[in-house]
Amino acid sequence: MAQRSFYLDLEEIHPDISIYRRAGGKRGRYSYRLTIGGDYLIRSARTSDRDEAAARAREAYRHARERAQQGLPLRAVRFEAVAQHFLAEDVQGFVPGKRRKYQQVLRKHLVPYFGPRDISDIKTNDVRAYTRARRAATPVPAASTLNQEFSIL
Repeated sequence: MAQRSFYLDLEEIHPDISIYRRAGGKRGRYSYRLTIGGDYLIRSARTSDRDEAAARAREAYRHARERAQQGLPLRAVRFEAVAQHFLAEDVQGFVPGKRRKYQQVLRKHLVPYFGPRDISDIKTNDVRAYTRARRAATPVPAASTLNQEFSIL
């Protein structure tokens, strides 16, 4: 008996880029698979239009290659994920007062501000913008508070 394919409309649009629709998918949306340096990345193209899916796959491939050339991980690492790992693993060895301070600053200020951003995309200007935003807050935090937040960041 012949095995049914998981993929519908599988098409290789470049040696390192394939687009396809999954069998049984309710919306008929395309996904793409990118291969870069022996690693691969699979994402939804979030469209049922073949040409739009191909364009999105090519753009994602271009972005992923740039990341690889810069020595960055292929998959984005979100600030909130790094903060969660830090709180779960690293902060546990701190004295209780310092641990509470780190938890408070991360949960109240840093994660809401930087949360969904890729950690490798956060640059000096972003930290400066965060500092400006905190200084514009009411009540205005003390300089020592901002220094503590900056050291945690």
